[in-house]
Amino acid sequence: MNTEIIEKINAVGRKAFLTITGGGTSFIGEYLSHSGGSKTIGGFYVPYSQALFDEFVGCKPDSYANQDAANKLAMASFIKAKKYFGDNAIGIGGAFSLVTPNERVGREHKFYVSVQTMTRLVMYSLTITQDMKLNREQEEIIASELIFTALRDEVFDKNTPVGHEFSWKEVINVDIVDVNVEIINFDDRVTNLTFGPTPVMYGDTFLKDTSDSFLIFPGSFNPIHDAHIQMMQIAEKQYNMPGYYEISIQNVDKAPINVSDLNNRLNKILESGATRGILSNTPTMYEKMKELKTLKKYKQKLVIVVGYDTLERIFMMQYYKDIDFNTFIGTCFANKVEFFAFGRKGKKVSEYVNTVLPEMLRPLVKFTDETDEFNLPISSTDLRKSCRN
Repeated sequence: MNTEIIEKINAVGRKAFLTITGGGTSFIGEYLSHSGGSKTIGGFYVPYSQALFDEFVGCKPDSYANQDAANKLAMASFIKAKKYFGDNAIGIGGAFSLVTPNERVGREHKFYVSVQTMTRLVMYSLTITQDMKLNREQEEIIASELIFTALRDEVFDKNTPVGHEFSWKEVINVDIVDVNVEIINFDDRVTNLTFGPTPVMYGDTFLKDTSDSFLIFPGSFNPIHDAHIQMMQIAEKQYNMPGYYEISIQNVDKAPINVSDLNNRLNKILESGATRGILSNTPTMYEKMKELKTLKKYKQKLVIVVGYDTLERIFMMQYYKDIDFNTFIGTCFANKVEFFAFGRKGKKVSEYVNTVLPEMLRPLVKFTDETDEFNLPISSTDLRKSCRN
């Protein structure tokens, strides 16, 4: 690392939190060995255990060494950095798959670094093949230099980062391919959705809708599939009104959805033929109900489409830390909210309602013979695995 550049970075005083896995740990020791390194590096985390990785980002990724993994680490790092260092903080995630002893023939070595801030996501990637004959030490140097480049580009606020502008040959005495860089700049809506302190909902058709009643289908839709589409169609037919798919950037149990991932999900929804959607930062049912009422989006009835697992969570006390559970229930009755529920194989809505729910809560849950044990042999998790393979 260039000492002069490190001194310039530290002089700016922007704090970063760094989380890396699979390689690149030499960056931490080397950067902090320079005087003043703590002016920039506010903290770091190395979750080599997959369980620790999952806990940190709030979900189990499809892969621990791809760009999405780096994005998730960067977002979780930024949330932590923002909490302690303010809106100007930097979150950096690194996910690496470096050379190992006796590895299979043809295995590629992957390098991914992502930088998350309030205003953009920058993604760096690099692939090295076995025929380059690099050892672990050399690849560790590359990983470290890639992290350093990403930090430097962000601190110096380059609009077009070029992660390969230094000479790799000077670092490891080997020429390698260029680094790929992708930048996603956020508009005000995305910033408000992802990091804003107040509830917001966006959607062109949604904001213009003046219907007295409203039907929404909240979910992660990662990705949307035939079961989702059929559930929406059944609900629309049952209530004779058009429905809206709603994705919340914020999640009760996870870090916010990163913008790259969100774009992919939205494109899949559009490809499915859906034309009505809502983006929000309202992770709980109570917050959705409140914001929809604030926007005067329903006067007579609000119907919320839910699957069986979501139905169970609605009535779990652990999701009501900030409000009293009775306040939530009272709001549902007062605002004529219904949960139109879909069961799944072996999990009937009728059995849950009649044996688990207290009698006073049962009027909130509606279902039909068709939805009581609704089942299609497909899931978003399986689809993600098939796409990865």
